[in-house]
Amino acid sequence: MLSKRSIRGRFVLQLVLASAALIVIFSTLLYNYIKLSLYKEIEESLKRQAKYIAITIPSLHAGEKIDSFYLQKTLDIKVEIIHKPPNINDIFFTILKKNKNVFAILYYPYNFKEQTFLKVTKDISSITHLLNKIHKIIIFANILSFGFIIFYAFFISKMLTTYITNFTKKL
Repeated sequence: MLSKRSIRGRFVLQLVLASAALIVIFSTLLYNYIKLSLYKEIEESLKRQAKYIAITIPSLHAGEKIDSFYLQKTLDIKVEIIHKPPNINDIFFTILKKNKNVFAILYYPYNFKEQTFLKVTKDISSITHLLNKIHKIIIFANILSFGFIIFYAFFISKMLTTYITNFTKKL
């Protein structure tokens, strides 16, 4: 026959591990969903801006930069016309880390005859900083949750072992 301490200990351990795994999985899914949603929104915004530029300024050549106060100050983007990058045939979005800055870059087909693309670049360092803060908040919340889980597991296990002990004495 097993002692009540070993049963209680195993119950606490199983409850803590299962709850902790659930919290870690949920937190990871939540963080990745937030991150992907933000990046997708940036990509869609850059696509809309590139499409507008391609329609309104249709006759520039490779190497030219679209120098506009509106683009740089209001939209915070830089646009240049480049020759077709290797291995890119359609709209392509990427994130580039350079020093301490993070940039979102969108390659958008511009002139098919000249094989040129719009290269739209946006500094998203502030968004990356926000994601880091969200990550730290989620980790802090997980640490608090683990503390509550341990307290809850000990409380429930004490209650159950007391009930089982009383039930056993009646038999």
